[in-house]
Amino acid sequence: MSIKRFKAREIDRSLQRKGFIKIEKNHHTYYIYVKDGKETPVRTYLSHGANELSKIILKRIAKELMFDDYETFSDLIECPLKREAYEAILKSKNKI
Repeated sequence: MSIKRFKAREIDRSLQRKGFIKIEKNHHTYYIYVKDGKETPVRTYLSHGANELSKIILKRIAKELMFDDYETFSDLIECPLKREAYEAILKSKNKI
């Protein structure tokens, strides 16, 4: 299976649309999932200056966001996977 590559700005836009808050710190941008106004343990980060992300980094992000497979993570970024469906995944893993 081929891994679709994403640019940092695509990840940034998608995560913010799906309920993540963005926090700029030092050399990284952190994304924390918020449910009902409260931060959850679901979070990831990107390095400042990152452009097109490597396969290793994309797989790490997918894992940190609680995806079992890269394809579903790709759906979150490309938008077929809606926030409600993502929340269902998180609930099934007892993360929210």
